[in-house]
Amino acid sequence: MKKGVQKLTRWLVLGLIDFDLVKRLQINKKMQVTIKVFGKLRHYMPASKNAANYFLNFEPGETLKQLLKKLPLPKDSSYLVIHNDKKIDATQFSSILIIENDNIILLTPVKGG
Repeated sequence: MKKGVQKLTRWLVLGLIDFDLVKRLQINKKMQVTIKVFGKLRHYMPASKNAANYFLNFEPGETLKQLLKKLPLPKDSSYLVIHNDKKIDATQFSSILIIENDNIILLTPVKGG
């Protein structure tokens, strides 16, 4: 059984996700998510025609934490994560399951006074 399928099955049994979400996932297909990067973080991303938008393939069952690890960002950088129009705290990254066509926005903190 594929690793992604095992994770989804375990999460379904534990009640961490519902069956409707599992049905929306396409188990045997790589999926894609849109990542929009703003501020200084853009310097770390590969060049593209649309400077702020990046598309990243991922496996079913991946979490936001796993997805963010794939990005070429410095480990010591801090940034705000918005997932489908909701601000996400860093403590929640490992509990958010990514599905196809999710939108993720990364913003650098703004300082001022």
